Amino acid sequence: GKMMKRNGHKIKGFTLMELMVTVGILGMIIVTIMGMFFRSFRGGTKADTIMTLDQNAQMSLSILERFVRNAQSVSVGGGDCPATSDSLTVESWDGRSTVFSLDNGQLASNGAVISGEAVVISDLVFECVRSQGIPDQVTVRFNAVRTDAGGGAETEASYESVINLRNY
Repeated sequence: GKMMKRNGHKIKGFTLMELMVTVGILGMIIVTIMGMFFRSFRGGTKADTIMTLDQNAQMSLSILERFVRNAQSVSVGGGDCPATSDSLTVESWDGRSTVFSLDNGQLASNGAVISGEAVVISDLVFECVRSQGIPDQVTVRFNAVRTDAGGGAETEASYESVINLRNY
C-alpha cells in the first residue's frame, strides 16, 4: 500500500488497482483448486461405475453358474446340446424348469430380473457343448453397460463363463 497525504495527514491503504490484482489472483487460485476437486470427484464416480458394473455382471454369472452346475439337464434355445441361442432352460433334479433369457436389456430368470437395474445387458449368448464321457458344458457370454450417475460416460465390459454340469 502507498502512503498518501491529505490535508497534511498520512492515509494508509491500497489503491484500487492493487485490490483488483489481488482479487484476480485469488480468483484464479480458487478456480484451479475447484477444478482439481471436481476432476478427482469425477474419477471417483468412474471407479464407482466400473465397480457397480462388475458387481452386477459377476452376480448374474454366479446365479447362472449355480443353476447350471446343479442341473439335471440343460437345453439351449429349446433344443438339446450342442446348440447356441439367447435362451437357456435349466431342468433341476426336482423337475422344475428355469429359463434364462434377455428381457428389455436385463438378464431374467423366468421373467424375474437377476442382473440388477443399474446395468444393461446385450448380446447374450448361451452355447452348450456335449462331449463323450464328460458332463455338458455351457458357455455364457454377454456385454454389460452402465451409465455413470451423472448420465455421462458409459462403461462397457464383456463377460464370459464356462460352466460344467456336475456328473452325478
